[in-house]
Amino acid sequence: MARSFQTCDDTENAARTTQMRATEVMPDLDRIHRPASLLMFVKRSWWFPLLVFGLDVWKVDVRKTSHSDGYHVRLFVKNKIPPLYLVLIQLSLGSDPNREARNLQRIVEMKLQDWDLLYRDKLNGRGEFTSHEKRSDKRTAKKIASIIKEWNLWKLSKLSKTPLNY
Repeated sequence: MARSFQTCDDTENAARTTQMRATEVMPDLDRIHRPASLLMFVKRSWWFPLLVFGLDVWKVDVRKTSHSDGYHVRLFVKNKIPPLYLVLIQLSLGSDPNREARNLQRIVEMKLQDWDLLYRDKLNGRGEFTSHEKRSDKRTAKKIASIIKEWNLWKLSKLSKTPLNY
């Protein structure tokens, strides 16, 4: 799809969109069937992105989805994350690549102010529900928060023993 030239309104909207900073990271994790599988996935693949991007997570919310047999995870962070970095972070945490490609398209084309969306309910073209989030899984969220806290303590112990050379 070809990009069109921007009007003045589009330019103003683009400036606002690219200056926005997120404090919520929302990976959409598909094809993870059980909480134990989610925890194993988080332990195996999240430590490096969280370390590299220096995310300061203060709260975790986990919700099971009905359609794709997956999870919507919300990581509330103290960091202020620019939009392009947020897409990269979510992708590196295993978020649905199609969702992140659409997010990137929305940022580049400056179509929406609220471009990073997780839907609680999805409807098809006929107005029928195709997917919805189930209740919050507080137990799994607490376990993920505990895993992240362990990594942060490990990181702090390594930093305190190693002098930083710039």
